[in-house]
Amino acid sequence: MRAPLYTMKVVQKYGTTIRIRVNGVPLTYSRLFALAILFEPLAKGHVDGPLRAVFDEATLIDWSSSGVPWSREPQLEHVIRDVSYEDLSDDCRSATIKIDAGHPRWLAHLQPGMAWESHVWDSHGPAVSLRAS
Repeated sequence: MRAPLYTMKVVQKYGTTIRIRVNGVPLTYSRLFALAILFEPLAKGHVDGPLRAVFDEATLIDWSSSGVPWSREPQLEHVIRDVSYEDLSDDCRSATIKIDAGHPRWLAHLQPGMAWESHVWDSHGPAVSLRAS
């Protein structure tokens, strides 16, 4: 098994919004990366939830390498409405990802305080980076 890329910890969940502290690099912000974060605890078998009925681990791994097919973008946008980062550390090695979901059921399996080591990635999504000033 490969070493984890990130550590994740749910810090807040309210309605259709969840905030998860992400430690690791690169800090990618895309709908696919957000979906992979939400799905990972399901894939590890730690919990169960409605999101498992819509996506599967093999598809998400494939999309992380090849990109999301245009025909599946509406499905992804139905689940993940928006993604942003807050509380970015000075070295850009940790931040809180804010994920706005299309419905609270997509977050049902996650609870504040829940933490896990993560292997998710999105090789096509933009990443947060330090800029020279």
